[in-house]
Amino acid sequence: MGWQNIWLEEKFRQYYAKNLPGPPAEIEKREFGYGFQGKIDARHASFQDRQDFYKFLVGEAPRYISYSAAFYERPEARPMPRKGWLGAELIFEFDVHCDHGRVVCRECLEKAKQDTIRLIEDFLVPDFGISEEEVTVNFSGARGYHIHADNEWLRQLGKEARRDIAEFVTGTGVNLKILPPESVWAKKLSGLKGKKREEAFKKKVLDIDVNVTIDIARLIRCPDTLHGGTGLLAKRIKDLKSFDPTKDPVVFSNYPVKITLVKDFPEHELKGVSFGPWAKGEEKTVPEYLAVMLACSESAVIEKG
Repeated sequence: MGWQNIWLEEKFRQYYAKNLPGPPAEIEKREFGYGFQGKIDARHASFQDRQDFYKFLVGEAPRYISYSAAFYERPEARPMPRKGWLGAELIFEFDVHCDHGRVVCRECLEKAKQDTIRLIEDFLVPDFGISEEEVTVNFSGARGYHIHADNEWLRQLGKEARRDIAEFVTGTGVNLKILPPESVWAKKLSGLKGKKREEAFKKKVLDIDVNVTIDIARLIRCPDTLHGGTGLLAKRIKDLKSFDPTKDPVVFSNYPVKITLVKDFPEHELKGVSFGPWAKGEEKTVPEYLAVMLACSESAVIEKG
């Protein structure tokens, strides 16, 4: 697979040379992690400014790059207590498992999108008083969405306060039989009793990754960078409701590339085109954007020439 890794590295490098992502806010206070095989092979990296960050992306072309939700005085320091924690964004993540076996699946990701919308519109804004301008949403580059909420109050929340928020959103510990009338959940379920209240409650709670939300030192995918398992862009989303994960984060060209499948590949749709299903061992000529996905997901080998 040596040739394939070289091919992918060059494709990633070429992309970054022409499409440098906007760096995270206050980049000099962030810790970074990156990987060439795994998602995070190394961490405790830092960049002084956007040019430093761009130089790394183009020069090293990592398959994955993540950054801290936290802000630090010395982000490159180790062990962690020496970094000088200054605060952290509040992070939520929705991650889906595709029963269809697809690398990226609009059908499965639709639920994650709707859950993201509900998190913002039904919880963050009305219940926590966070404005929509303080919330940003990024496609993960693969199976879901990352939601960042940031203001001075949120930055200073500790693990337990973040746990309380996560448990409120997931409905953990809520006793529907003895809800205090003044509680937020009582107001959300106002007028409902018994089975109707239980059915409504199950529809309102959200299945977030609690560990992501409570972690004040979390490393998370850097927006507008490539995902090493799919070749898709972990794209910053301006209009979530119209975002299409099978089109909008596809960044590579239509140039034809010869590949050989090394595993079965179920039907996929990318850029409005259907591909597959294909069986292991089949040889195909596919657009570069699909060849990158197949190589990243170890579903095919790229043929030389």
